[in-house]
Amino acid sequence: MISALSIDTFETYVHQYLATYNTPGLSLVVTNREQTLYRGLFGWADLERQAPVTAETRFYVASLGKAMTAAVLLQAAEAGDIDLDRPVSDYLPWFQVNSDFDAVTPRHLMSHSSGLICGSDFCPASAYEVLALRETRTTAAPGARFHYSNVGYKLLGQMLAQVYGIPFPTLLQNRLLQPLGMQRSLPCYRGYQDEGNARGYIAATASRPQPSDARLIPSPLDHIDSADGCPVLDSEDMARWLRHLLSDDRNVKAMQTARVTVGEGESYGYGLFLKESEAGPRWHHGGQAPGFLAGVWGCSQTGLAIGIAANGPLRRFMPPPALFDFFEAAVAEKPLPATPSINRYEVHDPAAYEGRFLAGDEAVVFRAEDKRLWLQKGEVTVPAEPRGPRSFFIDHPNLNTFLWTAVRRDNDVTAFYHGDRCWQRQGFETPLPPTNPAWVPLLGSYRSHNPWESNLHLFVREGRLWLHLPMGYWLPLYPTDDPLFFKTDTDPEDPEWLRFDPPVAGRCLRLHKSTCAFYRADT
Repeated sequence: MISALSIDTFETYVHQYLATYNTPGLSLVVTNREQTLYRGLFGWADLERQAPVTAETRFYVASLGKAMTAAVLLQAAEAGDIDLDRPVSDYLPWFQVNSDFDAVTPRHLMSHSSGLICGSDFCPASAYEVLALRETRTTAAPGARFHYSNVGYKLLGQMLAQVYGIPFPTLLQNRLLQPLGMQRSLPCYRGYQDEGNARGYIAATASRPQPSDARLIPSPLDHIDSADGCPVLDSEDMARWLRHLLSDDRNVKAMQTARVTVGEGESYGYGLFLKESEAGPRWHHGGQAPGFLAGVWGCSQTGLAIGIAANGPLRRFMPPPALFDFFEAAVAEKPLPATPSINRYEVHDPAAYEGRFLAGDEAVVFRAEDKRLWLQKGEVTVPAEPRGPRSFFIDHPNLNTFLWTAVRRDNDVTAFYHGDRCWQRQGFETPLPPTNPAWVPLLGSYRSHNPWESNLHLFVREGRLWLHLPMGYWLPLYPTDDPLFFKTDTDPEDPEWLRFDPPVAGRCLRLHKSTCAFYRADT
């Protein structure tokens, strides 16, 4: 069992975290093969009604449902209803994708090795997103490489619905949730129609980064029934599902068998990532949706697993691997690893960023103090809040539209980028490359009604075109022979792309990010 001291240490950390980072609510369970060892329930399931998180509160767990979809597929294969190595089009004749390779099979889809795009939930139901794959092309042979694909799992759901003649959520309920005794779980997310669901929350402004304690508003998600992740679980059903993943079930073992390499020491089975560790292979998966975060982590060799779900952001929370290490030590009565710092402004090596930085005739000064970094502009001084390696959110008027990202040269920070504007360290100023005139019509902001990716921004840095998502994620774009078509990776086997419409009156008004359309916004 878990000692009272270990529980007190963890719960003190969680309460301090929720107060600092404005996360509404959180549920966590720890289980072995036989029983739930710990259940932690924190915060609010519904801020407006001041309804606390309870053992019966259900959380939408998003992509944690992929393993459940894989389990249903393996049952169908075991029953002889589906051959995992036959082309998907044999079961779903209207599925089509442009390809120079062998046909995609269910086995490829379950292991994210089909060569399909990731998909971006651009429509409220999965059928059309699957149909839109005919507008795309696979760039690698099925089974050759890992590329995470939500739409690939949506395709599996459409295939299963076609084979059995019933909607995928009904199949999930009948084939998995009910037999496992997950009686309070729901096979699809229907927002607040279902009493007992936690209400998801997102930052009030989606078009730019926000401080960690930003005002929250309810998530716009209202209905998810696709096989890439649709179930809603309470804490005890989460524990039941984890115990199933710890069992000796033949299909579970198949799910936890490596099928394709993800990276060094990591692979993917069916619906689960697999990570090497000193204690033996661990399986894990995350789930993310507007207003919700979830994760599972377990080790079948030691027979321990954890599951976590939240109805808001979990920025800088103890990551699932560290959570697992903490409770593994607690169960084994070993010394507990340290919990992360709660100080949202703590910066690693802040002195590296100190200095005066110039952009045209404007200047800012970065100053280190203890473990914090401050930005001063004119008479105003504000703290820098770290957001990943070398990036910071700075809540200063006119300086908070983008994250500030440091540029290093030979281990020295020589500049910061804020969007397309470069602030160079005084004494390190160098002429910036000119912008390619052909890119000027493409630059600016674009919006979509997709709640998962509502907006993006195109800008130039150091003579290259970049795509920026408002929460801070950005990536370079790579030109092709078509001046309006760009790839998002130098690897020719990566299937993702951006295509711009021809400019109108000197501006592009629409782009497609793989199959999702975004439209120019003037503000």
